[in-house]
Amino acid sequence: RSDLQELAKRSLAGREGSVVVLDVRTGAVLAMYSNPTYDPNTVAVHDIEAAGAALTALDETPGKPLLANAYQERYMPGSTFKVLTTATALSNGVVSGASAWPDESAWVPPNTNNPIQNYGKKVCGGDLAEVFRRSCNIPFARMSVDVGPEKLVDGVRSWGLEAKVPIDLPGAATVDKTLANNGSLLTQTSPEVWRTPISKPVADQLTQLMVGVVNDGTARCCMKLARGVQAAAKTGTAQLNADGEEQRSHAWITAFAPAKAPRVAVAVMLKGVNATVSAGTGGTLAGPVAKTLLDKALLVVPK
Repeated sequence: RSDLQELAKRSLAGREGSVVVLDVRTGAVLAMYSNPTYDPNTVAVHDIEAAGAALTALDETPGKPLLANAYQERYMPGSTFKVLTTATALSNGVVSGASAWPDESAWVPPNTNNPIQNYGKKVCGGDLAEVFRRSCNIPFARMSVDVGPEKLVDGVRSWGLEAKVPIDLPGAATVDKTLANNGSLLTQTSPEVWRTPISKPVADQLTQLMVGVVNDGTARCCMKLARGVQAAAKTGTAQLNADGEEQRSHAWITAFAPAKAPRVAVAVMLKGVNATVSAGTGGTLAGPVAKTLLDKALLVVPK
């Protein structure tokens, strides 16, 4: 959709990152934009030397404009990965809605002396809904240990990781598209079920957890959609720096709406190129972009 594509372009003006918007029912790409980008006309001129020089200049430009962030680069997903961790734990019966974790600010996993901390070194804990909406790190680290390495890897692989995927955009937006389709991972353009990584009950439970993120969690600031439409979302703040280094992080959000009858899924990633653009979280930085795109996408009445 040209209107969504233009909005995605405007939303990333002056910021490095990417946006993907999908129709969850058909897999159609409604919008996809990456920044930095480039003008292909500069390398399509008849003068071979000029075209070569332009290509070299683009190849040496910081930010790699020749590579689309949306599908040609890999970025740490931050806490958006907690969707897959939770899905695996629920599917294996390791956790339930009644599971709870202690309030703590640090935890040392087995066989290591490197502590896991919550974002901002805060104290965080509670039941599954609480730790998911607040995106506590320690409970999900504990959850991963309880699931065990083999089952955790198998659970993640069930979504198609490490497989030859018959999907053009096998990334964060596709995870949300799968939740919106009751746990079925569809192919891209002629939608057929490729895999079913989770059951419908698990997909429903994850959807409710993601609704909690919007209503009273890390996305509550910025994901209340127009006309009272309920969204489901998960934020991520992928911290890139070691202690003592400049604070940088990629800001993520994945979301779909309406939560009860999904039509559109979106993934937004803003690159943490420096401390200035990293002065916020996935909810506060990427959330407003996702909200704007979902509001625009849902204005069109489906046929």
